[in-house]
Amino acid sequence: MAAHRNAPDAGPACLYGLIGDVARAGSEGTETNAVAIAANFMAYLSCAVGRGVYLPIGNTRHHARLFCLHVGRSGRGRKGDAVSLVLRIDQALREMDEAFAPQIHRGGLSSREGLVALMHDGYRQGRQDVPAIEDKRLWVVESEFANVLHQGRRDGNTLSAALRDCWDGVDLKPATKSNRLYAFVRADRHDERDHLRMELSPQAQWRYAQLYRGELNDDLGDGVAGALLERRAPMLLRLAMLMALADLQTRIDTPHIDAAMVWIRHATASVRFVFVSAAEEAKLAQVRELSNRVLVFLRERGQATRSQISAECFKGKMPKARIDAGLEHLLASTPPKISVQTVERPADAPGTPTRVYRLA
Repeated sequence: MAAHRNAPDAGPACLYGLIGDVARAGSEGTETNAVAIAANFMAYLSCAVGRGVYLPIGNTRHHARLFCLHVGRSGRGRKGDAVSLVLRIDQALREMDEAFAPQIHRGGLSSREGLVALMHDGYRQGRQDVPAIEDKRLWVVESEFANVLHQGRRDGNTLSAALRDCWDGVDLKPATKSNRLYAFVRADRHDERDHLRMELSPQAQWRYAQLYRGELNDDLGDGVAGALLERRAPMLLRLAMLMALADLQTRIDTPHIDAAMVWIRHATASVRFVFVSAAEEAKLAQVRELSNRVLVFLRERGQATRSQISAECFKGKMPKARIDAGLEHLLASTPPKISVQTVERPADAPGTPTRVYRLA
């Protein structure tokens, strides 16, 4: 079984349009990774754009809000250099017009209350009224992500949940007994928040639907990789929004979907490289291949017992443990791809009940 593999390579396809131009300009003549610059620039740009631009999908209004985690060796990953260029762009924006740029926090995060304090809606401290922070756009740069993980492990600390709420764009009200800081991020002021609507072109709708039914919902298992990548679909939409906005368009076209999907694939490969060993990856690939064979068999046959799957689908040549792993994989998918029903034997027939597997 394979025990080694290459680190994922994002490739030039990630450097689309203006985002790619910025990344190449910043990396030219330096050791800074252009893809790292692009990722940081997109995170900054998503914050600077704010919540005025929205994309309605079903009952959800998506905003171009990104979280980015740059993984690299300390001291050699050039992570600070990638951020430095974006800070230079931020400075240039402020010189043009202070309103163009969001506020930036680089002092680290420790709690939900601390995060809320950076964009609060005003509160009273003693006899003094502290005025609200009107501009809720906030770009937080955490140089050591280990700090966020450490804070999240402390008893009673709700920073992790607060960051998820920030991703979803919902209420950040902390449950403190005094000096409640209420940062609703203008969620109830739709006339001010969602004033510029984006849309998917018919071709982009078809391309997104194709990816959603296929690659975006590939089963990555029940481990860390699956948990980290479960929001690939909304992340794709947010990236595509940024790609279109960088082209000065409010309509998302197929090239924007395809460019965003390149980033999703790189993120997927990176998560697997960091959190899943080569041996585990190979084992999961075997389970997927076996599961697909079972699905094809059940589509043709309608239903089958486990012994029938073993005898007819695999000609009796597949170990029991591997078949069980494949069936468990299909049953644990979201949504489940097959279902199992226990059928009792007749009263005069000895033996245990029979399990019958069908397509879900």
